[in-house]
Amino acid sequence: DRSLSAVTRINLIENAHSSLKIAYYAVHNGLAADVFYASILEAADRGVEVELLFDGIFHNLKGRQHATYWALTAHPNISVRFYEPLNLFKPWTINNRLHDKLIIVDGTYTLLGGRNIGDKYYPMFTTLENDPIKSV
Repeated sequence: DRSLSAVTRINLIENAHSSLKIAYYAVHNGLAADVFYASILEAADRGVEVELLFDGIFHNLKGRQHATYWALTAHPNISVRFYEPLNLFKPWTINNRLHDKLIIVDGTYTLLGGRNIGDKYYPMFTTLENDPIKSV
């Protein structure tokens, strides 16, 4: 169930006590990303050590999310890393993408899934305009 999937991710982050290790291919701009990043920042504020690993090209932390990038990297309890960022001097790395989607909480609980973070993956963040099935 897609709704339960989103709630589970946020609950895991909110219930972390000591550490969070999170790896994602893509986090798409929108409400789901805002909630995801807010829960990470709140965990870090509680003293949780957070390690984030994003794909070096599809992380979406530029443009509209650039302020989010600075908030994450400025926090003393958050480490942000990028797997194989775009490097025109190493063109052979362009196809080396990080497609993992995982959250490890306190070294005890692991969520390993196939969904990126974005409104289209979780129905509670989808508006009627974005609904692929319309009533006629």
